[in-house]
Amino acid sequence: MQQDLLAALDTGHGLVLVTGPTGQGKTTAIAAALADQLCPANVVFSGDLRDVESAFRAVSLARERTVLAVLRIHRAADAFGRLRDMGIPAADVADVAH
Repeated sequence: MQQDLLAALDTGHGLVLVTGPTGQGKTTAIAAALADQLCPANVVFSGDLRDVESAFRAVSLARERTVLAVLRIHRAADAFGRLRDMGIPAADVADVAH
């Protein structure tokens, strides 16, 4: 996973979501990957997207930087729908998705 994560961070800008259920090591994996490598200057770690405000902030930042965030869902395929359920417009998610 570390190599995939580091490759995703080298995209210039956009939203990189690490997904999975609670307690499965998402944040730990991110910390390990970033500790092993020098984090690029354009990368922002947003943390957990648990509420509307944090999701809007992450999507907004992702237009100019690469934003790394955790989304607690069981299936990565559900990430788009979860952000939409939080009130993020589909066009905004599409703008920052890779």
